[in-house]
Amino acid sequence: MVANSKLGIDSNLKQHYILRIYIIIINNINKNTHACHEYCFVGVRRTWIGGTSMSAKRNTIDQNRRSYLKLVGAAGVAGLAPTTMARAQQDEWHLGVSILGTQDIWLESLARSAQWYAQDRDDIRITVANAQVDVSKQVQDGLRLLNSGVDGLILSPLDSESTARVADQAEEQGVPFFNTDSNTFSENVDFWVGFSNFNGAALAGEQLVKALERQHGEPRGKVLTVNGPLSSQILVERRDGFMSVMDEYPDIEVVGQLNTDATESEAVQKTTSFLRSNSDVNAIYTPILTTASGALAALERMNMKVKEGEDGHVSFVTIDANQRILEGLKNNFVDFSILDTPLFFNPIAMKYMVDFLNADQDPSVLPEIETTVTEDDLTIEPAEHVGVTVWEEPLWSPADIIPFEQDGETLYPHFQIGGTVVDETNADDPFLWPNVAANF
Repeated sequence: MVANSKLGIDSNLKQHYILRIYIIIINNINKNTHACHEYCFVGVRRTWIGGTSMSAKRNTIDQNRRSYLKLVGAAGVAGLAPTTMARAQQDEWHLGVSILGTQDIWLESLARSAQWYAQDRDDIRITVANAQVDVSKQVQDGLRLLNSGVDGLILSPLDSESTARVADQAEEQGVPFFNTDSNTFSENVDFWVGFSNFNGAALAGEQLVKALERQHGEPRGKVLTVNGPLSSQILVERRDGFMSVMDEYPDIEVVGQLNTDATESEAVQKTTSFLRSNSDVNAIYTPILTTASGALAALERMNMKVKEGEDGHVSFVTIDANQRILEGLKNNFVDFSILDTPLFFNPIAMKYMVDFLNADQDPSVLPEIETTVTEDDLTIEPAEHVGVTVWEEPLWSPADIIPFEQDGETLYPHFQIGGTVVDETNADDPFLWPNVAANF
């Protein structure tokens, strides 16, 4: 078993994961967490990092991956090495999975889903490496996985730029490289499965409009947003997506946009201070769990926490949920929550990785850019884990396949998953990820 160690944060940590890491550190979540929970390394078809063999060279592609859009559907992949041909359609593929940590239930859900999916399939075994929220460790883990002879590598990056080194090494060794959740800035990424923060926030905005309509019979009112640090690109997108909807309604006024350090304590303090001077606020939007919890506590402190349908109710919409938020939904203190789907990210990536390997890394087997994938096109078979049937509902569907671009060039396809609207009618659904995570 890997020895315990303190969480290490590289000084070059970039925007894609600064928010999640910031919350973990500030709130001291699982300070004594093991380097990796036992489930990461114990179970059927589970192996350890080790060995020195390499996968065969990747098929030579006539055009650079920047021409991915042109390659999809073309005859396209040539120059296969004989060893690669021998491995195609093999009985079992060995996938490396690099996770950024298991320090909160969202991250643990992301990690466990990979383990479960491997257990449920006879043609996959995985080696999991836990980065422990340390950028340099994740890079080294990724390189070791490649040198151990994995057939494919799936990485949830802490740092979009630093992990480019791993993607580039995978290209040299002929190993497919996929991202889940966040993404790596490299043309050598083959595929990315992740949430759309902008679209999820726009969906939250639409639900807040519905909540105000229930209050007033029309879309009008005063709105407060309680954000985290806007140094995070995630939170910039969650602000901009929400505001794109608010801007469509002239009678809805955003009277305050509070930026916090992403801690519950600062969200309580700043929201309470604002409400003392602005008690006529009709609605609150929060883009992360910590500010949601803080804003709810501030409403309670100000005697403004009132159920929906009663006089004085402040409509409340947030992105993501924990058990406290779910209880708020069931008891009508919270109107809506928008959930992403961490239990699906890795299984979807693993399914397409196997398809890609079985097709000798022909990109035409991956979803085509500018198309939409639905449950009719992709099935993740439901299975029982921790006493719950996970993947029972295809909460990821539909998913738009959009290009990830840098400097005007398409680098790779993004399997962009939308959000799930949760309210008092479905907050108890057992397959929602917070309810599954309650059984960990």
